[in-house]
Amino acid sequence: MAYVEAVKATCNKMQNSTLEFEKKTSYFPATLEDFRNSMLDCLKAEVELKERAMKDTRDRVIEPLKCILLHKRHQVSRLDAFRRNADNCLKEASDRTAALHAQYSEMYQANRETLQLKTIKDILNGHNEYVLQLHMTNTMKEHYHSIIIPQLMQVGS
Repeated sequence: MAYVEAVKATCNKMQNSTLEFEKKTSYFPATLEDFRNSMLDCLKAEVELKERAMKDTRDRVIEPLKCILLHKRHQVSRLDAFRRNADNCLKEASDRTAALHAQYSEMYQANRETLQLKTIKDILNGHNEYVLQLHMTNTMKEHYHSIIIPQLMQVGS
């Protein structure tokens, strides 16, 4: 906009200086005045055209691109939050699985020699909990990789 305003200011200064010159002198040829007026009119028209083109570009290109950019940023932040949440769920499931495995191993090692009915039952229960958690974790990971990630990729594109 600085260019447009500078040209307008220059045109106004030229008109004012010409008017002052006409007041001071009686000699001012009509052809020179016609040339000056046509040049100023042409310059003003060019400036107005440039100003209109800049406004149209801003309205038709820049503003829609800003809206698209804002929407994409919002999508990215939502996807990032979802990914972090899914990663936390997977980490919790993995930690739980590791804890159950450690508990099962410890129980098995402690009671390996003295296999009584109660200890066998505890070992089997621990083993079943571990296997169940392992299945749930694997199902969760499979669901995340086969369904959630493709959906996220579709939303992102």
